[in-house]
Amino acid sequence: MNNNYSQQGNFGIGQVNGGVLNNKSTIAGVNKQEQKQSLSEVAQEIQDLLNQLAITNSFETKTKAEKEDVARQVINEIQENPTLFDNILQVLRVSGAAALKQSINHPIATFLVTVIDEAVKIQKKQTESDSFPRP
Repeated sequence: MNNNYSQQGNFGIGQVNGGVLNNKSTIAGVNKQEQKQSLSEVAQEIQDLLNQLAITNSFETKTKAEKEDVARQVINEIQENPTLFDNILQVLRVSGAAALKQSINHPIATFLVTVIDEAVKIQKKQTESDSFPRP
């Protein structure tokens, strides 16, 4: 009896019917590429925001207070753009804060992503606590 199988190409994960992927099935390997693209796109958007603020406000980022001020400005811009906000949340969930920090080429990238990640965690805790009835 021969138990060897030869397969080539993309393979589905999920329900397959007659070679057609059904419902929310995915192709192995394709999602990973989309995640990388989303990470780089979000990182570029944040990078662009930082560059735009640098030109507009000519800010300094030498002290913690200056970094906090820039982070606050960027977060305000992100909150005014719901699509970017949602994309950042998705990237943080899928790729993590460390990957996002590494993808942004700016002196305050690490500080900024840490602040954003902490804000998301606080918001998530508040949302979870609001959904449970209180005694």
